Amino acid sequence: MIKFFGLKILVTNNHLKNIGGSETFTYTLVKELERRKQNVDVFTFEKGLVSDKLNTVDKLKEKYDIIFVNHNTCLKYILENTKGFKILTCHGIYPQLEQPISGADAYVSIAEEVQDHLKNLGFKSYLIRNGVDCRRFFPRRKINEKCNFVLSTCHGEEAKYNISEACKRLNISFKFTGTRLEDRIFEIENLIDEADLVFGLGRSAYESMSSGRNVIIYDSRHYTEFKTADGLVTMDSIKETQKNNCSGRRFKLHFSVDSIMNEIKKYKQEYGDFNRQYALENFNIEKQVDKYLEIWSSDWFVR
Repeated sequence: MIKFFGLKILVTNNHLKNIGGSETFTYTLVKELERRKQNVDVFTFEKGLVSDKLNTVDKLKEKYDIIFVNHNTCLKYILENTKGFKILTCHGIYPQLEQPISGADAYVSIAEEVQDHLKNLGFKSYLIRNGVDCRRFFPRRKINEKCNFVLSTCHGEEAKYNISEACKRLNISFKFTGTRLEDRIFEIENLIDEADLVFGLGRSAYESMSSGRNVIIYDSRHYTEFKTADGLVTMDSIKETQKNNCSGRRFKLHFSVDSIMNEIKKYKQEYGDFNRQYALENFNIEKQVDKYLEIWSSDWFVR
């Protein structure tokens, strides 16, 4: 672990009103920085459930040591209102908020797909994968030898229907988190802990892997024409699926009720152990923060 103490740090996110990918990333990043005894301010344009759990400020300091920026709207605001070493993290190839703009001192992509996207736009970036709090998301119990309970974190109604039908036909218990933003649950680790297998994309997949669960990458999101999947996470598939942030855009499998049933039948207890270890090595927020600090410290020593 890189040891710097008492740094003045600002973390920004366009919206911290509800539970979502960048909101959860922001919360996870801030909590790890605070655990390291850093002085962290948080800024957002939209306050709510997540910002209420953090040291959210309206007035920025004149200068910070490091500014972790999510979303181009925040970078524009930072450039006009404070100073410091600015790292812009891009979490996807869309929507518009995730598009890089000039003004940051360093750029970070969370997957190869994003890194290639930024390169095509003329921005060189570091690759740092999504960080998960592996202390919060851990196997509180070992999953069953046979899949008995399925949790879906999918947002799309089509995915919800297909998964529920597949589980009914296989006589497997299932539960869904809310498909609407306002219905999502912050303490998702408690629901993950009940399940043997979890359906989801991105952070949901990483958090479930860290919790030692089997994971099937699938959803039918409204913002993309690709209502596709990457299937069950295995030792053979994860290195490919993570290149597209476990979004379903790597293998682009088209899931029906029957194909979901077949995917669930691939369930293995040992995949849970593998997923936990892989998450510890590749998605652990402690390691990811070290990588961010290396970017800053390398520049700092040059200066």
